[in-house]
Amino acid sequence: MVVVSCGPGRGHGTPPALTGEEATFAGPFVSIPVWTTKRVAAAPGDRLPNEVVPALSDVPETVVPRQEFVVLGDNSSRSYDSREHGYVEASRLLGVVVRIVRGSGLH
Repeated sequence: MVVVSCGPGRGHGTPPALTGEEATFAGPFVSIPVWTTKRVAAAPGDRLPNEVVPALSDVPETVVPRQEFVVLGDNSSRSYDSREHGYVEASRLLGVVVRIVRGSGLH
């Protein structure tokens, strides 16, 4: 189970998820609504990591636009993410992962 903080941003001008954090998004990668957790590789205003994101290698901008994220799965060989899909809209963000609960007591 993943516990997600769904509160507002961290302050004026600060994106609700920061580079390096795990965040949960409404999955833009499939046609049915699914929540997916990915690591934020670049938040709005960050340098665009187009060297590791082939789907964004031809975009003209050098920074991630407002209201967009670049997200990567931790298992690159099996993850469908910004490497194939490109940007993820900020409106799809549910929140930032604050804890992952593991154990046999979950039902």
